[in-house]
Amino acid sequence: MSPGILFFFTGAGISTESGMFDYRVPDGVWTRQESDSTPFDSRAPLRFTEQVGEVMHRTVKQLKGLIAYFLLNTAYSYYLKHIAVVDIVCVAVSYVLRAFAGAVVITVFPSNWLILMTFLLALFLALAKRRDDLLLAQSGKNTRKCIEHYNFEFISGEMMVMASVTIVSYLLYTVSPEVIAKHGTDNLYFTVFWVILGFLRYMQLTFVEEKSGSPTQVVLRDTFLQTDSIARVWDRSKSSATIITC
Repeated sequence: MSPGILFFFTGAGISTESGMFDYRVPDGVWTRQESDSTPFDSRAPLRFTEQVGEVMHRTVKQLKGLIAYFLLNTAYSYYLKHIAVVDIVCVAVSYVLRAFAGAVVITVFPSNWLILMTFLLALFLALAKRRDDLLLAQSGKNTRKCIEHYNFEFISGEMMVMASVTIVSYLLYTVSPEVIAKHGTDNLYFTVFWVILGFLRYMQLTFVEEKSGSPTQVVLRDTFLQTDSIARVWDRSKSSATIITC
């Protein structure tokens, strides 16, 4: 085998012959579970080979998101971070994959609203970070290679676009029938006020005070944003919704 070449052996077609369960065929375990026909009894005693197959197949299924996250971060670290625009999209997608991972941990399926707004908000924050990189580059400090393909006009315009789209998406979330039915109230749209206020303050910190290097540090050090977050939590107790619980 030549150096630098990596082979993956998936074991497809081998496990069934050795006595393990089939999962994806028409009469497989997962197929029967999804169709509720002759469901698989997980409490029944299993042979050793069956136990191995059960554990491994379920583990691989749950680790898909983790594998995708690992591959994305590897590609980003070695190549994609040097391509303007693609780099911030990769950052946003990585946050979406984290949301999926969190959902797997608590055994729930993330809603379309959560995925959409996680992606949009992450793009907004990544653009703000690139603006800070531009400021560092102007002061003569070394930054990422792709920063030369950004400028203040582009980043400022895109941040306003992403802020607008995210706010509209959140507003649509608060008035969507399924969300109103889930929370048992049609007053969720009142929480949009705090979301708009938070975006306005963050853009003020970015454009006026030029403090957008680390989103975490921005929130931890800014009393205005902390107060806005507390107000959203309080408003959640009144209307059962915040930008996070979507």
